[in-house]
Amino acid sequence: KNSGEGWLTIPEPTKNLVGGKALWDDLMYHIAEPFTILASSSLYNDAVSPLIFCSDRTSTVLQTNNPLGDGLIPSTAVGTGDAVEVFRFRVRDPGTTDGLPTIITQLVFRSFGLPTDVSLSKAIKGLVLRQGDELIPISSTTITSNTITISLAIGTLVVPDGEELEVSLGVYLKEGGQIDGSTINLYIPASSHGWQTSSNGSGFLTVFEASVVGPVFIIDVNATSLTFVEQPFISDPDNAFELKVAATDLYGNVDKIVDGSATLSLDFGPGSYLVNSHSTQFQNGIAVWDDMYLNSQGRYRFNATTVFDETANAFTQDIWNGLGFTCMYNENFDAGYPESFPYSSHWDVS
Repeated sequence: KNSGEGWLTIPEPTKNLVGGKALWDDLMYHIAEPFTILASSSLYNDAVSPLIFCSDRTSTVLQTNNPLGDGLIPSTAVGTGDAVEVFRFRVRDPGTTDGLPTIITQLVFRSFGLPTDVSLSKAIKGLVLRQGDELIPISSTTITSNTITISLAIGTLVVPDGEELEVSLGVYLKEGGQIDGSTINLYIPASSHGWQTSSNGSGFLTVFEASVVGPVFIIDVNATSLTFVEQPFISDPDNAFELKVAATDLYGNVDKIVDGSATLSLDFGPGSYLVNSHSTQFQNGIAVWDDMYLNSQGRYRFNATTVFDETANAFTQDIWNGLGFTCMYNENFDAGYPESFPYSSHWDVS
């Protein structure tokens, strides 16, 4: 034995070379752990075996017997208490020979890759893992655009020898940045699955019996507010400008399938304004007024209103309307820049 804490039984430590090879076919190791064996000879260099696992490598992940249906994830589900179960699966230890449990230390889930699937790292804030009604503590998580990796402390999730457990995964979302109608569809591939176990118990098959595919969950934005998403801060009477207001939830996510219209009015300003229609329909969650003129110089602010479950409104930032003019200036500052530019004594260069 070269490494390992257990006792290696070798009935005949010395073997003769036959055809250039020595064969030991009756070895026995007495602890379930990885170990290595050393072979030595006075005539040749020593040889150390690769790591040998003294346990079954037959555990697997399977489809649940109680499958989830497709569903919705509200865009306002942003905490652990709001987590939505999106994946359910079984872990089986077939109890082949070793009498040991399967001690899971790493779980990996991948995005199935539907055209509507969202980047997992942009959408998901956190995870909840459960066995039945019991929470499973998570040591750490790594979320990329298409992969979720969960690390568990040894002993956190253990499948007894010859048994199986059903486990579920829930997700909750980031505040803002969600795309209405995008999807989360997770699966566990049969090969290159990335699942790991403690060396003190049974291990997983290198290739599972089949991939485990979860249901499709749609991120659902339900508008409750209005938010101006485009406006000028300076305008002039000779040129039209546009305002855009979005139908959003509490976190600014846009509801792309909202029905209805928004109505524009002047909150304050020294004059009036011209627009083709004060009321405009939402399209992909956005209402647009693209032909607006202000007829007087000064400071303006506009208000948009609509009705969702309740009345919602939003105000623009102040818009300054003035006469257009051209200010010529020299950008060649190799020899220093002038103390003031034409028509202004307040410009500076850095």
